Amino acid sequence: LRSRLCLADLGGSEKLSKSRAADGVAAVGTVPWAEYYSRRQRLTEAVNINTGLLALKRCIDALHEGQRAQRAGRPAPHVPFQDSKLTMLLSSALGGDSK
Repeated sequence: LRSRLCLADLGGSEKLSKSRAADGVAAVGTVPWAEYYSRRQRLTEAVNINTGLLALKRCIDALHEGQRAQRAGRPAPHVPFQDSKLTMLLSSALGGDSK
C-alpha cells in the first residue's frame, strides 16, 4: 500500500481591483524602465495566479465531465493537465483513482 499526500496553498483568486496589484502602474515612457518593471511585478504575479487557478478549474471540470460521460457510456474528454505548472504538479493527485 502506497499513499501520497499533496498540500497546496491556493490562496484564492486575485481580483486585481481588490488586491490593488494594479495601483501605481504607470504607462510605458512616463517613468524610467526600472521603476516600470518593479511596479508591474506584482500585477504579473496576480495574473499568473489567476491563470493557474483557471487551469485547475478546467482540469476539475474535465474530470467531473469524464465521470458523467463514463456513466452515460460516452468517451471521456481530454483533461488539460499541461496547461499550467500548478496542474502538472497536481496531476497525480487529481487523476487516476484519487479521491
